[in-house]
Amino acid sequence: MARETTRALRLCLHHMALLRRPPHPAASLQRNRPFSSLREGKRRGLLWKTLVGVSVGVPVAVGVRYAASEPRDRRRMKILTEGFGRFCRCLSVGLVISGDYWWTTNVALRGQDEVQYIDLRDRFDGDIRTLEILLDVVKFMHPTFGFRWVLKDLKGTLGQELDFENEAKNSERCAEELKHFSFVVVPKVFWEQTSKRVMTAEFCDGCKINDVEEIKRQGLSLKDAADKLIRTFAEQIFYTGFIHADPHPGNVLVRRGPDNKAQLVLLDHGLYQHLSQRDRVALCKLWRSVVLRDEAAMEEHSKALGVKEYFLFCEMLLQRPINMRELGLSNILSREETTYMREMASERFDSIMRVLKSMPRPMLLVFRNINTVRSINISLGAPVDRYFVMAKSAVRGWGNIQAARTGVLPRLWVFRWVRTTWEGLKFELALRWEMAAMSLTRSFLGLLSYVGLVSLDADVYEYLR
Repeated sequence: MARETTRALRLCLHHMALLRRPPHPAASLQRNRPFSSLREGKRRGLLWKTLVGVSVGVPVAVGVRYAASEPRDRRRMKILTEGFGRFCRCLSVGLVISGDYWWTTNVALRGQDEVQYIDLRDRFDGDIRTLEILLDVVKFMHPTFGFRWVLKDLKGTLGQELDFENEAKNSERCAEELKHFSFVVVPKVFWEQTSKRVMTAEFCDGCKINDVEEIKRQGLSLKDAADKLIRTFAEQIFYTGFIHADPHPGNVLVRRGPDNKAQLVLLDHGLYQHLSQRDRVALCKLWRSVVLRDEAAMEEHSKALGVKEYFLFCEMLLQRPINMRELGLSNILSREETTYMREMASERFDSIMRVLKSMPRPMLLVFRNINTVRSINISLGAPVDRYFVMAKSAVRGWGNIQAARTGVLPRLWVFRWVRTTWEGLKFELALRWEMAAMSLTRSFLGLLSYVGLVSLDADVYEYLR
């Protein structure tokens, strides 16, 4: 009896403890929730059910309607569905671009990042194959238009742009080879944050090289900027042989340097081309012979580059007509010269193709570099004699190559300086001598014609003019 009484007492005490325990927070919250909150919860539940019903029911209803429709109605529904899908995709792309624009204009970063699209490598081979098929189709329709070999030769070089680690190495090599140019800046690469798909580099501000108004607003000289641009890439073409193949205005920025003069910032080092020393020597001599109007040397050095039609090759290289009777080369073509170049491109297209196929393959991207720099110089108003500046760089580059050959004396920087200075002086003297001799010849023939000792035909009059 006592045992049962004790058990009943323990049970009562346990129940009293349960009754004295504070209520659970969730239960209290549930009990104290106002009636309006319960109504809002029911509304949200109803809205969710409605959205689920619409998202499931509408496609089912459209599918049933599509299955029961006539073929003509099916085509209309298919066109409408595809149009709506394209609209949504366009809207998505527009929102992404708008967000990127806002980010780039309102957020200041301490570095410069290049991020590769996730499927770019997968699409590269397919895109190249598509271009090859299109070029085959164009060649079938126009047999003379055969540029498939260009794409085949450049496929490997173009593929290098997909490797950002390779681009980072290119930028460091460019900075090392141009370090003697104090006006050239290459952004520093942060290797800790760089991979094959992401490259992080130092942020460098500046305006595009062809932004004339901004360059003037900064108080910089257009002539100084153009001269430094030409010298920089001429150094790569004629001496280092490691050539930036995509120097468009977006990849070359201008800003004020420590000396208050123009400073160049070189970007995007993904596409580079290497020119062998043998081809560089031939190209240096060829450019010098073109400026000096040495036709025999033009033919000799063109053949060294594998090209027999030397005169056409030289005009393609300079992108202008070459008049052997005068030394000056205008940077801006006259109307007659422009007409001549257009007629040459249309009437001698087969010969141009033979020249392109016969010259060394790296020269294709060298042509691109030269033509891009030419275009930028023109956009700046052609303040610099590009041909003469490049000829001086060619002579200096050839002198450096000669002085750098194996031996005891070439290892001394004094010997190199003397050699390059001597070659540059010989070029200057040869050019001045040719110009003086041509001027004296014109004056002498004009004097003889004036006093009536000789009669000159139309060709000679054109030469004197």
